[in-house]
Amino acid sequence: MPEFLGYDVENIFTYHPPFGTQQERYVVLRNYARVFAEAVLGHCPGSAERTLALRKIEEAVMWANSAIARNEKPPGSSPEELPIADRTTSPRPG
Repeated sequence: MPEFLGYDVENIFTYHPPFGTQQERYVVLRNYARVFAEAVLGHCPGSAERTLALRKIEEAVMWANSAIARNEKPPGSSPEELPIADRTTSPRPG
């Protein structure tokens, strides 16, 4: 299905199974988000704003993972293979 006004319905609503280093990078992103969420919980008073901040962290992880899933193609699936950076190190709290 072609894009409609820049909205690629087919790509957006298709399951994209992880390949290569994607799974590890999803874990890295979640770990960084967890560290940040713990900082927000530890330094911000309970409030609607804190709840919103935590939800936005969760949303940011979802969109970051979606960027990986939707925009990288498995090797050999298209002529425009995307290079995958090796960024699989998790943050170290503390």
